[in-house]
Amino acid sequence: MAIKLAVQCAVIRKEIGWVGKSEEVVDFHGETLGDFLKQLSTSDGRNFYERFTGGDNGVISNAIVWYNLKMFVKKDNLDFKINDGDKVVFLRSIPGGG
Repeated sequence: MAIKLAVQCAVIRKEIGWVGKSEEVVDFHGETLGDFLKQLSTSDGRNFYERFTGGDNGVISNAIVWYNLKMFVKKDNLDFKINDGDKVVFLRSIPGGG
């Protein structure tokens, strides 16, 4: 299935090997959002899921995952099914903001 991935943070784009692009349709062969994150490789050899859920103290660990521009996804809620044509957006969290 085709999942549209948009990355709105230059540091995250660099970590997943994207140069000169911020959006791409990714061919996905799984069922859940967690499966999708596991399919995305990062620069240190781990997948996005490992770094996002494993607390690696980097920008990926602190990223915000926005699903279909409707729902911000928590790290403990990655097991729901996604569908062909869905959109996933990675945003950088902004510290402070109180």
